[in-house]
Amino acid sequence: MMALIVAYLDKINFSTQIVEKKESFRTSNALDIVSKYDVVVDGTDNAPSHYMINDCCIVLRKVMDIVDRLFVAMFDSLNVKCKKELEAIGRQYPFEPLKYGTEFYILYKYPQAVRPFYTIPCHENPSYNNSFDVFIEGEEIISGAQRVHVHEFLEKRAGVYGIDVKTI
Repeated sequence: MMALIVAYLDKINFSTQIVEKKESFRTSNALDIVSKYDVVVDGTDNAPSHYMINDCCIVLRKVMDIVDRLFVAMFDSLNVKCKKELEAIGRQYPFEPLKYGTEFYILYKYPQAVRPFYTIPCHENPSYNNSFDVFIEGEEIISGAQRVHVHEFLEKRAGVYGIDVKTI
C-alpha cells in the first residue's frame, strides 16, 4: 500500500520526498522524529500514537507553517494561472492585488478565557490555547483548534468554566 501512495504522490508532485518511518514512535523520540519533516501524514492504527503525533505537530507549529505556505502558494499560483480571469473580474468588481503581511494573517494561541472549554491549553503557557484563525482582508476564512480528547480532562475543563457536565 505504501508503494502505491508514494507512486501516486510522486506522479502529482515529483518534488515531494516521502519518508516512511518504521522505527517505534514513543514519547521519548516523538518530537525529534516530527521536527525533521514539513508535513506529517498520520498512518497509525491506534489512538495514543495518533494523539501524540497531533500534539507534536501543535508544539512544533507544523500545521501553522503548512497553512501559511499553502495560502501563499495558492495566491501566487492564482495570480499567474488565472491572470486573464482576475483581470475580467477586476473590470467588473475592482480590487487591489493581495499584499502579503497586511491583508493575509494567521492568529494563533488565543487567551484561554475567550475560547471554548474543550480547547486544549497551550503547553508553554496554559493561559493560552492551541487554536488559530486565518484572515484575508479582515474576514475569517478558517479557524481550528486542538480539542480535548480525554474524558477526564474534558470534565475538568468544563468545571473550570462552571459548566455542569450533565448538561452537555
